[in-house]
Amino acid sequence: MKKLLTISALCGAMLLSGCLGADTSDPRRGGLFGYSPKTYDQRIQDREAQYQQLTDENARLQQESASLEKQKKQKQANVAAQKKKLNQVNADIKSLKGRIGRAEATPAAATGETEAQKAAKIRRMQQELQRLEAEADALSRL
Repeated sequence: MKKLLTISALCGAMLLSGCLGADTSDPRRGGLFGYSPKTYDQRIQDREAQYQQLTDENARLQQESASLEKQKKQKQANVAAQKKKLNQVNADIKSLKGRIGRAEATPAAATGETEAQKAAKIRRMQQELQRLEAEADALSRL
């Protein structure tokens, strides 16, 4: 009987020590007698504050994402406009080269111009061609 009482006391002590647990603010580790309403309330407040911080950060990141998306669309529109302008400049270059070739091949007398007028006209067209080629080069580097 004494043995049974000793064994029962030891088992009871072990069970009681397991229920008491460590003194901690974590309710999952606090044991049966570690309950503290203030600790639970503090944990709830901490979690709510953390949730609010994450919500605020998420809202800020969404605004930043929307702003970046708007900038992306503006840049895409600019690129499309510049490509269109480059295509137009390239078409102008092609047209001007054709005009220069025809002007060089046509005798001055056939157009009613003097040789000096024809040469000046060709020089002007060549200068315009150089300007257009420089513009096309600048647009292609953007």
